Amino acid sequence: KCVVRIRKRGKLDPNSPYLDKKYDHLFVHTLMSDDEDEIDDQGNKTKRFVSRPPTYRADIVNEIFTTIDDIPDPNGVSNRYVARVRGTPKDYLPPDSRKFEHRARRWMISPEWLNDPKNKAFDVPARIVDSGRLWGDEKDPEEILAKAKVVEEVKKEIKIAKLEVMMQSGLMSKGMKKNGKAKGKEKEKEKEKEKEKATEDVGEGSSKRVVANPEDNDDQWQSFY
Repeated sequence: KCVVRIRKRGKLDPNSPYLDKKYDHLFVHTLMSDDEDEIDDQGNKTKRFVSRPPTYRADIVNEIFTTIDDIPDPNGVSNRYVARVRGTPKDYLPPDSRKFEHRARRWMISPEWLNDPKNKAFDVPARIVDSGRLWGDEKDPEEILAKAKVVEEVKKEIKIAKLEVMMQSGLMSKGMKKNGKAKGKEKEKEKEKEKEKATEDVGEGSSKRVVANPEDNDDQWQSFY
């Protein structure tokens, strides 16, 4: 669907505002609406698709796609072409994408949808990024992302530098020795507890029987009666 719309967009009137570069980010596959099989009154498929735009979509986006969809495909109709009809809006979320270019821009989102309290949790950079300079913002979201990455790298470098200073000053080695001694004492205590549990009274007045611990030396453990 996205590829076809890109082709059709190229056939718009040269003076069409929808050819403006600021609309380029709209034409990615993650921002296309869902297509569902059309079902008639008898419950049979009609061999047409129903395109259901998302409820989060701004009016301007629906206007752009409606205008473009009315243009004949410059490549003609293929044998596998399935006609589409516009259906009722469907309630689903802006795409959550790892790829920056696949996320929705703020201008694409309905103000009513954004102002709905139940949608506040989804107004996050993983789904919605700023519109950019062409829409009046001070910076493009790509610039903000690049700056955030630089800050993250600087933080990592500072952390590494601190660790190196600690190692050179001997603080790191002392801390490691203390931790090692503490762990050694804990292990000794655990072994003592295991030996105490392994010792069982055979009966009053009798000697004690020691149950062998398979992890210890065989010569160290014997049973006395």
